[in-house]
Amino acid sequence: MRKEQDEYANIVEMIKHKEKRLVQDHVPKAKRIRLLEQIKELNNIDLPYSDNRIEGLQREIENLRYDFDKLKENNPYTSARY
Repeated sequence: MRKEQDEYANIVEMIKHKEKRLVQDHVPKAKRIRLLEQIKELNNIDLPYSDNRIEGLQREIENLRYDFDKLKENNPYTSARY
């Protein structure tokens, strides 16, 4: 989960960096076009993909916690003191 959250944050930082470059005066038109395409790709493909991965991992964690709690409930040794 942490890895995917870090990846999401990296994508956001890349977008910010490319946006800053996009508006600089000395950047040639061809480079601006490439930057704009990259920004669109990051916003429309990479960010949603990463966001979906995070949501999927959150669901998986919730399911595993639920399964773990059920196992604890059905374990005859959980009430035993050591």
